[in-house]
Amino acid sequence: MAFTDLESRRFGRDLFLPEGDGVLQTAAGDWPHIEGRPNLHASIRRRMATSPGRLTHRPEYGAGLQDYLEVASKPAVRSKMANRAAQNARQDPRIRHATATAALGVPGDTSVPDTVTIEMRIQPQTDDVQELTVIVE
Repeated sequence: MAFTDLESRRFGRDLFLPEGDGVLQTAAGDWPHIEGRPNLHASIRRRMATSPGRLTHRPEYGAGLQDYLEVASKPAVRSKMANRAAQNARQDPRIRHATATAALGVPGDTSVPDTVTIEMRIQPQTDDVQELTVIVE
């Protein structure tokens, strides 16, 4: 079995639904898909943006980071965002451990000082190394 097949089995496969102009079909007329580690990272970002209760069959799904849009970004609020993100990420059965930090601004971009960046370190169940996922709100 090839490495990409193993990664796909470990981290799953899903439709790739880009934001914006809609789904671009593949040359064969199928909807594009994402699999392996990129699917894991994309699913974590979706989980972070989804508000709890939005999925009726999984009411605990989602950290609800979009609920913090237009909320004053005080240190206590950023701490709550980071805690909700890490706790919700740990509900994914593919994740062994997750930690998150929330900071003002976007690293390397001083033009958006009121933006909050969530940096999440996730450790998949089958790995010994933590990976970084960055979410900008």
